[in-house]
Amino acid sequence: PYKRNSKGKLEPCSWEEAFQIMTKVMNSLNPNEMASIVGGQACLESIVALKDVMDSLNVVNIDSRPILSKLPINKKERSGWLFNPKISGIEEIDNLLIIGSQPRYEAALLDARIRKAWLENNIQIARIGGGDQSSYPINELGNDADIIDKIFKGKHNYNKILDNSYKTLFLIGESVLNRKDGAGILGRIREIAKKYNNYTDDWNGIGVLHTEANRVGALEAGFVPGKNGFDTKGIIEGMKTKQIKLVWLLGYDEEITEKQSESFVIYQGHHGDKGAEFADLILPGSAYTEKNATYINTEGRVQRTYAAVPPPGNAKEDWKIIRAFSEYIGKTLPYNNIEQLRNRFERINKTFIAENSVIKSEVCDIGDTKIRLNKSEIKPLEINYFMTCPISRSSETMAKCSIAKNKLGI
Repeated sequence: PYKRNSKGKLEPCSWEEAFQIMTKVMNSLNPNEMASIVGGQACLESIVALKDVMDSLNVVNIDSRPILSKLPINKKERSGWLFNPKISGIEEIDNLLIIGSQPRYEAALLDARIRKAWLENNIQIARIGGGDQSSYPINELGNDADIIDKIFKGKHNYNKILDNSYKTLFLIGESVLNRKDGAGILGRIREIAKKYNNYTDDWNGIGVLHTEANRVGALEAGFVPGKNGFDTKGIIEGMKTKQIKLVWLLGYDEEITEKQSESFVIYQGHHGDKGAEFADLILPGSAYTEKNATYINTEGRVQRTYAAVPPPGNAKEDWKIIRAFSEYIGKTLPYNNIEQLRNRFERINKTFIAENSVIKSEVCDIGDTKIRLNKSEIKPLEINYFMTCPISRSSETMAKCSIAKNKLGI
């Protein structure tokens, strides 16, 4: 572990000292002055353990969604965060509408499925939101959000294609749901899909494509704001206004571009990325190669990693750090090993405990058609394909690939 000393420099400390510092700061604050954000690569075990600690401290300012995100937080609305048709469902469709996404960069293997469907089934592919060329032909409908409104009202040429399609997949990029009018776009897509029988119990054609490994897991675990709690944007703004005086970042390295305020920042992670740079206390966790862990992918499939090597130095498995701290502050979590922790999963969702099982959604009214769409263009996320996470950003090989790509202008 590392602590920031009186001169503003990070220096090594013991686990005991790290927990002492955390406890001292937390004891001086009210629950509404504390917050926590988890990143997209945090494992389900650590997310559940941190959520349990936050609940024991009555902290409701927690979130796992990007800033401005309009992803739903109610589990009854999980159709609004899952890739509902499943990845294998791409091979069943005859029509694909991509909205604000570049699967080529955001999910290369899923993109290969799209190309396979085009080659074998000659599917029609259209896109709203533009992007780079792909390995299959795309009918570019334009970048304006107004196009979605026109399709919603039945006043666009694309409605004819939907009329003649028997199974359409609406692939929604994360950038769409990170807009202020994201819920309005989602609501309109839901109604369009429903009108053309692509949002039913038999075929749910709405697929949200996440760019992070376990964002679905965090949403399923309920790592979202409690009653009157701040979301990610509120937490970061609260740090600036001194409403939030302590924030615990679990593998969270986004939207942290500078020391936001005098807030005390705890960073728990493994590669010393952006979040660690401004932390007052660093708790060294484990990468996915260094622990047995559970993740849930974009389609809701439960997946497991198995430790290939032990964590280096004094680093620990993330859930064990959180469990040890809970005992230190007298809020001991009721599990002592990973089997007991995974039994805790069962109370959240029985699907969590079965590797390779898929979480299913129900058809419901996701989004809100009453929200007006703004005039800003729909754009896919800007992604450096070779450096998308703390692990790849610390890789010399990936850095060389990124530099070569820029030199070649591709």
